[in-house]
Amino acid sequence: MALKDILKSKKAGTTKAALPKEKHAAPVVGSSRVSHTVIKHPRITEKAALLSEKNVYAFEVDAHTNKIEVKNAIKEIYGVTPISINMVNIPAKKTIVRGKRGMKSAIRKAYVTLKKGDTIEFAA
Repeated sequence: MALKDILKSKKAGTTKAALPKEKHAAPVVGSSRVSHTVIKHPRITEKAALLSEKNVYAFEVDAHTNKIEVKNAIKEIYGVTPISINMVNIPAKKTIVRGKRGMKSAIRKAYVTLKKGDTIEFAA
């Protein structure tokens, strides 16, 4: 309801009960995003292979995601519950390849730590 309408209704002599109540949105519990849009793909590198021996797995995630969304996506996709999640932002960098200038795109990584018995298997 606009401010003009409220002022008009007060001049007309209507009470507060006559004014419509505003609806408040319910708090969002959990993520409404699709899990496969949160996690782009696992990062399979030498560093990630060494970390996987310590039950830490690396994933490339969406730039606007947070730890809670990553945790829910890991539960949904792989069926394991993470102990902790560390997020890392890698900034965009300028590169020169064969005399051509370009940019490496910025990425966001998530390092997911699992319990001792849990593992994640990646399809080759």
